[in-house]
Amino acid sequence: MNAKQIFLKLTNEIISGKNPNRIPLSVEETRVLNYINGIRALNKLKSKLNESDFFLSLSLLYKNTEIPLLKLSTSTLLFKKFNSNKAFFDYLSYTAIELKNSKFIKEAAFWEMFIESLVLGNHIEIKFLKTKIDVFIKFAKLVFTKQNFDQMGITFGFLLNHENDNISKALLKYHLGMNLLGFKVHGSHFKYLGPLFKILKLLKKAKAEPKTFEFLLVLFANKENASFAYEKDFLEFFNLFLEKFHSSRILKMDRMDYSKLYFLFVQNQTLMQKFNAEDFLITFENTHSVEYGSLRKSVIEHILSQYGISYFFIKNFNEDSMDKQELNWFIDVVTGKNLVYSKDLPVKLNKKVVHKFNTVSNEWLIESERENYVLYQNWNDSFRNLSVNEGLIWSAIMYEVKNIPYTSEIIQNLRDSTNATFWVKVMTQLYRNRLRENDPIHEIMDYIQFQVFTARREINFKTKKAQNIIAESNEWHEAFGNSNYGMPQRVIKLPKSNIDNFYFEEDNFRFLIKQLKTNKELFFEGNMLKHCVGSYTNNCLIRGSFIFSLRQLDKDDFEKRLITIEVFDNRIFQKRGKHNRSCLPFEDKIIADWAQENKILL
Repeated sequence: MNAKQIFLKLTNEIISGKNPNRIPLSVEETRVLNYINGIRALNKLKSKLNESDFFLSLSLLYKNTEIPLLKLSTSTLLFKKFNSNKAFFDYLSYTAIELKNSKFIKEAAFWEMFIESLVLGNHIEIKFLKTKIDVFIKFAKLVFTKQNFDQMGITFGFLLNHENDNISKALLKYHLGMNLLGFKVHGSHFKYLGPLFKILKLLKKAKAEPKTFEFLLVLFANKENASFAYEKDFLEFFNLFLEKFHSSRILKMDRMDYSKLYFLFVQNQTLMQKFNAEDFLITFENTHSVEYGSLRKSVIEHILSQYGISYFFIKNFNEDSMDKQELNWFIDVVTGKNLVYSKDLPVKLNKKVVHKFNTVSNEWLIESERENYVLYQNWNDSFRNLSVNEGLIWSAIMYEVKNIPYTSEIIQNLRDSTNATFWVKVMTQLYRNRLRENDPIHEIMDYIQFQVFTARREINFKTKKAQNIIAESNEWHEAFGNSNYGMPQRVIKLPKSNIDNFYFEEDNFRFLIKQLKTNKELFFEGNMLKHCVGSYTNNCLIRGSFIFSLRQLDKDDFEKRLITIEVFDNRIFQKRGKHNRSCLPFEDKIIADWAQENKILL
């Protein structure tokens, strides 16, 4: 007899009330009896439960299934779980019967992992948690072999125990980030997993390594948070992905990666079908790190650039920073339409402007390096952060003036695209009239904004020479610095920011950044610092700007005004001191700390 048969014989005697110690035993029988006595000893120490109930259930399990004799530590754990919920043996028996004829069914290590992972609440019957067992069984039949199941320990915990520590193990192993904690797999969701098993079958056909199956299970085993993976076209996309890439590449892709690539596939299947992955990977392996997202970003950049799609679209699509309107434009160009005919563009485009927009990464980056612009050293950083909307306006101006720093200054000082056509026309005309990037562009645009849109004054920009517009702007700014010019007659409350007062102290110097909350506060700020922030009431009421003041505090808490800060679209739009001076290094440092604390872009 083997060890399992001996166990059944001896436990039968124990259950019937006999004492096996009085019977002459062989060496193997003695070993098994010692094993049984170890379990009995735990019973007496840990529970008042009649041991015969446990041994009867265990004997029936061994008799009716192919489960091998478990090691002592697993049997004692099984006793603890049986003592908590007698239905535990029902789960074991059901699983063993459903997995009948599987190659790993007689492997003790498999059942040890299963028993350790399966968690039941008290008094829960099998019918209430049968769905999660069924998913585990289906996964095991499809994926597990005699050699590989022990390489997928995360799967056991992920499907059989949804406690935080088991989910966290999956996150750490596959570098998925803590966002998965909200996507735990619950029994009610398992009925939706049919499409996932079709994906796993494709992996099996591709002879993928075990951890790849586990990775996709963790990634997509939830309908609500990975819905695109359950759409009818995703299986076709995934099959194409496996044709282009080795299955090991799956481990370098996260949910965002699949979502982005699948989106492109749905819009235009030709994009990926014609993608030469072999040539691409040769270059990618030599020039990129293995960080998550790098493969997807490079694939998308390669695919879209091959079709002449703009850098602005590629960058913002990869970073998921396009709004609904920009995404509609993107879909237009991905599906082969000409951007010229897209709806609700910020400016009217012609084919030559669109060509500029589409070739920005090739032509203008080279041009900026060749010209070596000194007056706009941060052009490259600023350029790379432009939205699609800003990129279109950029292209329209750049096509007309062909001057990168001048165009950049305009874009940096353009608060929104509502009047983009006006600004393209006006700033192009002023450029022709000799206005240049080293002139005070932001002050001139403030002046024009006030005169045209607040004071409703008509200006003929075709005849307006650069020196004249500069002189008028200077005079206007100076007037705002005089005591009563533009003094508000009544108090107007401005929209309140959710940013609290910020205090900063260093080397016994104290500083404060506070919001200016009325039109009169704007007026006095501009009056004291001799700049035009007093005219910004409409910017705050209509365009969504928030104005803050950096001040130094003396020992009596008297506030000395240093810098006025405008925050627009959650970024620092401008920061100016007296007579529009730039910030000193220590002022820049304080403002940077304030911005970081409040998650404001610099």
